Amino acid sequence: MTTKFLFATLAALSVVSASPVAIVGGTTAKVNDFTFIAAVVHNNTVHCGGSLLNPTTVLVAAQCLELPAKDLQILVGTHDINSGGFGSGVTKMFQHPQYNYKIADKDVGIIKLDTPIPSALNIKYPTLAAAGSDPVAGTVGKIAGWGDTQTSEKYPSVLREVDIPVIDRAKCAAMYKSNKNINAITENMFCAVAKSGGKDACTGDSGGPMIDASTGVLTGVASFGWQCARADSPGVYVRVGAVRDFIDKHL
Repeated sequence: MTTKFLFATLAALSVVSASPVAIVGGTTAKVNDFTFIAAVVHNNTVHCGGSLLNPTTVLVAAQCLELPAKDLQILVGTHDINSGGFGSGVTKMFQHPQYNYKIADKDVGIIKLDTPIPSALNIKYPTLAAAGSDPVAGTVGKIAGWGDTQTSEKYPSVLREVDIPVIDRAKCAAMYKSNKNINAITENMFCAVAKSGGKDACTGDSGGPMIDASTGVLTGVASFGWQCARADSPGVYVRVGAVRDFIDKHL
C-alpha cells in the first residue's frame, strides 16, 4: 500500500506555509463550505487533516494517530491559514478497533481536544452521513485544503476546494488491481476520481473531509491513493456511513 498523502511544512501553528489538504485543480473555497476543517500539527508540520465535529472532537484517519497525543496540536477556524484560527492540544486519541493498517481498512480515528473550541469562531459542524449510507457512483464529492496545488503557487494561504465524482467501487478495485497490484478496496471504502485526471487531494491529505457537493453531508475521510490527480489512480476514502457506530461512541 502506497500513500500519496504525506506531510507538509508549517512556518508556525498560527502562521503556516502549507496544509493538511493538498488540492490539485481547485478554486478558492467558499468561506462557509468548510468552517469545520482542521489541521493536525506535529513539530510545526501539518501531519493530517481533520473535521471538527463538536467543540472537543476531531474526526481524522487512524493512520494519523501513531504519534503521542502530547506531540500534536489542532488548528481550526480559519479560511486564510496565515490569519486567525484557534489552536488546542490533544488529550485523548482513539483508532477504530478494527483498523487494518496493512490495507487501510476502517482507517478512521477520533481526537479529543484539551481546550474546547470557542463558539465565537462560528463554526458550522458537519452533518454526518447516515449509518449504512454509501455514496452513489456519479454523485459529486467536494474536498478542500491549503496545500500543494502542483502550480507555481504551490502552497496558497487561502483555502481551496475541488469537486470530484464518486466512481463505482468495483471499477475502482479493478483499476487498483490492474495498475498497482493493490487488491484491497473494501466495502468500508469508496473512491473518487476526475475522468481525465487533473483534480485530486494530494500531499498531506490523510484524515481530511469529503462532503457531498449537493447536500454538504460529510461522507468520507481521506485515506490513501497513488500519486496525485491521475485518471487511473482514484482517491480512496473511508465511508463515514460504515463507521458511524465508532464515531458516535466518541462524540
